[in-house]
Amino acid sequence: MARHQRLPPRTETSRFGITRRPGSRDVFAAKSDVRASLPVWGREILSGMTDLFDSSRVYGVTVNGHINAEVKARLSNPPVPNEIAGFLDRLDGTTRFSVNLWELPEGTPFDRVKLDRWPLRYVQAAGHRDRMTVELRRDGEPGERHFVIGKSDTNEAEPTEEIRWDAHRTHVYEVEVFTAAEAVPLFLSYWQTNDIPQGYRLRALDL
Repeated sequence: MARHQRLPPRTETSRFGITRRPGSRDVFAAKSDVRASLPVWGREILSGMTDLFDSSRVYGVTVNGHINAEVKARLSNPPVPNEIAGFLDRLDGTTRFSVNLWELPEGTPFDRVKLDRWPLRYVQAAGHRDRMTVELRRDGEPGERHFVIGKSDTNEAEPTEEIRWDAHRTHVYEVEVFTAAEAVPLFLSYWQTNDIPQGYRLRALDL
């Protein structure tokens, strides 16, 4: 069984030297029509969420561990929930294989965030829109800060479900395999609260 590999947060992958600010059209293309391009599940999840669109919280999103953009609520389309859902729905495991959502340091503009030191806390997903793993990073000591998110408890002895992202393979339990539709509520909750909803299982990793 392959050893679990940490997904690529921005603090580690900036060593590739490809860190970019908004404008990466290969990954961030077609934001303006995200609502129309979402599958039915996306439109259903986002319905009735207009109360969230004017949030003052400012977040960053990192795609593939090194392509970075600001996620900020605004009155024009697309609203933040649509953008977040769109990032998850566009994961294909190869060209777009990971998404990381994190809050900007308080009082720091996006273009002044030190990419080699931030983020320290985030939610991230890797894989394909139909089969991905989702992780949560909090403050804490090794073994108490980085978690694989699961839908429930499990009696499985070993994680045998394989998630492929880029050139990597990560093994998780069956209850830890998410679709994009299932991951959207986790990311939207994090965007609002810096945490995931209650009721999910967290499996700690020694990271």
